[in-house]
Amino acid sequence: MLLSRELSCALVECGDLTVRGGVLHLKTLQGLEPVHVGALPPQCAMLTNLSAQIEEMAVEAALTGNPRLVYQAIAYDPLTAAVLSLDEINAQHIRQALETAGGKINGPGGAAQILGLNPNTLRSRMNKLGIPYGRKYHK
Repeated sequence: MLLSRELSCALVECGDLTVRGGVLHLKTLQGLEPVHVGALPPQCAMLTNLSAQIEEMAVEAALTGNPRLVYQAIAYDPLTAAVLSLDEINAQHIRQALETAGGKINGPGGAAQILGLNPNTLRSRMNKLGIPYGRKYHK
């Protein structure tokens, strides 16, 4: 409530704030606006910076279509990590690539190419994660 009054906003949620270069910013329709509310305790600044870096990684992944960045952004997201194991994240990432590739692993447009992996490496990961492929694969 005090922060809302300080910022002259009706309501400020945690997601409306971010730290860039050690400075607190409010996300507005006009962009990021620096806000002075005093020094953040180091433990708060660290957590906020981590969140901002993960968000930036996700945006870059979306803009570039880089599958490794997508995976890394998902794997480092604290909420995702609280809900899914790393193996479950890997399996979902691979299944999405397989769906995009129509079940194809090798060659142009195959899941291995989409993920930037060698097809044999992808098959090995699929075996480890229990993901069917080839004749066992059914949509």
